[in-house]
Amino acid sequence: METRRDLNEEEREKMKKSLFAFLFLSLSVIFAQAKELTTLQFVAMLRNPPGRESWGILTGTASHRRRGSDTAEAPIRFSVLFTKARTIAQIVFNGRTIYDAAQSYTAPYASSIEIRDPNEKVTLKDFGLRPEDLAMNFIFWNFRRELGRESIRSVPCRILTFEAPSGKESVKVFVSAEHCFPIRVEWYNTPEKDIAGKPFRTLEAASFKKCGDLWVVGSLSIWGPGWRTTVKFPDAEAGLSKDGIARNLFL
Repeated sequence: METRRDLNEEEREKMKKSLFAFLFLSLSVIFAQAKELTTLQFVAMLRNPPGRESWGILTGTASHRRRGSDTAEAPIRFSVLFTKARTIAQIVFNGRTIYDAAQSYTAPYASSIEIRDPNEKVTLKDFGLRPEDLAMNFIFWNFRRELGRESIRSVPCRILTFEAPSGKESVKVFVSAEHCFPIRVEWYNTPEKDIAGKPFRTLEAASFKKCGDLWVVGSLSIWGPGWRTTVKFPDAEAGLSKDGIARNLFL
């Protein structure tokens, strides 16, 4: 009996440590069954995993370097609320411009973006970032196919492709085969059937850290031809919604 209790404790600790989020928070729940899912079941879990209800506030700095130019820096604050029905996110960039994003989890997967102070000279776009990326709206684009498997940062991944409703942009999403969360995203300026060559943007989570019972992103990188942006979040707050939500979650 003692041996069985020890094993259960190890399993629970593994469950807490193994699941982290791409760009934001995730509950510490292991999806061991994900390895056995069909492609469509796997996509459904990616879009709406169990135990989603949580919140977080990440603050830090974005650094952007473009070939032939000096490095530019700007403060960034990212806050997010995961509910049963949708993700609500807010980005405060350079202390002034506020981006409010929302993404529904059910068809027709409605999303919205609102920008306050849109005339600001330095924007997320200048740093190669999009507010909708942080709400992960690309996984709610039209799913096309599974391409196979590949390891990213030693994590075995299933490769899924999605096409924007416009049909003019598509993505490859490298999703942990065991835990069903994205590790890397590649964007292409083509319909999904024409994906080839190098992507024009790539985003990858670089580090993670524990905040209470949740894991949050510590840093991420996004890059394209001739430029790279690194976002570091040294300060973080996070929690489960059932335990209460921070009053200053959204500005």
